Amino acid sequence: MDPSGTTSTLIDDTCDRLATDTARYLELVVAVLDETPLDEFRNRESWTEPLLALEEQGDLLDARTDRMRCDPARIQADAFARARLDPESGLSAYLLELLGQGSSE
Repeated sequence: MDPSGTTSTLIDDTCDRLATDTARYLELVVAVLDETPLDEFRNRESWTEPLLALEEQGDLLDARTDRMRCDPARIQADAFARARLDPESGLSAYLLELLGQGSSE
């Protein structure tokens, strides 16, 4: 199994497990994007392996959500609630603010 837990062939997979895997994925997204220059992120042709891997993992999580008929909004909300996002990350603060969970200073 892929160490990220995002493969599409999990035994006894549940929407709850999917939300946990999505939370771990979200933590990884924030960590990678915090280290990625904006110019690199904007130009898909210059994406490094970590960005390409994130895209693939996201696609696999979406496929699991669809296959299992989990509510995507519920999975997303549960993932944000479970994720341990770096409080020093500007991206984390922005994402939490968008969800109404952060401060709007």
